[in-house]
Amino acid sequence: MIEFLTSLVVHSNNPGMKKLFSSCLFLFVPLLVHGQITETFGDLLYADTLEFSPLHEWITIENPESNIWEVGSPNKLFFDEALSGSRVMLTDSSMNYPGSRNDYFYITIPLYDSPWGEGILSFYHKFDTDTLTDGGIIEMSYDNGITWSNVKDDITYESKEFVGLYEATLEGGECGYSGRSDDWKYVELYWLWRVLTKSSESQDDGPMIRFRFISDDIDTQKEGWMIDDIVFRGYSVTGDIEGYLMNKVTVFPNPADDIVNFRINELCGEEVMIRFYNAIGQSIKSVKTSNYQLDISDLQHGVYFYEIQYDSEVIFRAKLIKK
Repeated sequence: MIEFLTSLVVHSNNPGMKKLFSSCLFLFVPLLVHGQITETFGDLLYADTLEFSPLHEWITIENPESNIWEVGSPNKLFFDEALSGSRVMLTDSSMNYPGSRNDYFYITIPLYDSPWGEGILSFYHKFDTDTLTDGGIIEMSYDNGITWSNVKDDITYESKEFVGLYEATLEGGECGYSGRSDDWKYVELYWLWRVLTKSSESQDDGPMIRFRFISDDIDTQKEGWMIDDIVFRGYSVTGDIEGYLMNKVTVFPNPADDIVNFRINELCGEEVMIRFYNAIGQSIKSVKTSNYQLDISDLQHGVYFYEIQYDSEVIFRAKLIKK
């Protein structure tokens, strides 16, 4: 996707990460090697391509000596070449996958000094597995890998849009990729801003995304799962919400003590829902109101994120500091 950007791309101190800084010049540059489909509210803060050689620091292959996942040059009939470059992440570069496997690699998305908003992880992949039995599953963890949930069922942080996510059911009823893809397929996982709005002071580690491959005890001589061109994009917490009231909401005072006022010019006393989230994206306070003045004395001192909903539509998102 080629876009006009009013920004310059420079490298930050974080390896592989690119931040976008404002510039008075228009640059005609590719946003990424491959464009995205999902439309976001916030502005792009940075984009990071997760390289395989050397292995990007966000990627971890547990117990590599026994793990079926590896980085290599594909040398099979269907898995015959990488999409970009020469190396990919795949379930063995030359052999078919064996039976009775339950192996994974995961990506930990770090949290930098400034809270950021929506997140999009995209990748291309091929798969060749025993249909409706073996296959690949994508899982999320928000507690440093203690608990995991299938991304298709993840409602903790209200994921909204997935492009190219699976519809098949594997052994045991788990949703996942199974059977054989025609060719390279594009996948895009999108999480709303509150998934990742936390500061580095609140938690050292970030959300984890796990790619897990499972097979039953029957070896069907299939090639497995191959993944390439993994890209993560981070977006600002706030941005234009198209076609509505983003420019007609005033919040004061901010920072606030015990009372905060919300002036919404065009609603004239209509009832709205105001939701507050803490630094790790957890919903901590929800209030329906038509007078737009809230008592926040029950909130502790610190930084909060909030959104205003009207008629089930989000019309405003921003940050509030409680003194």
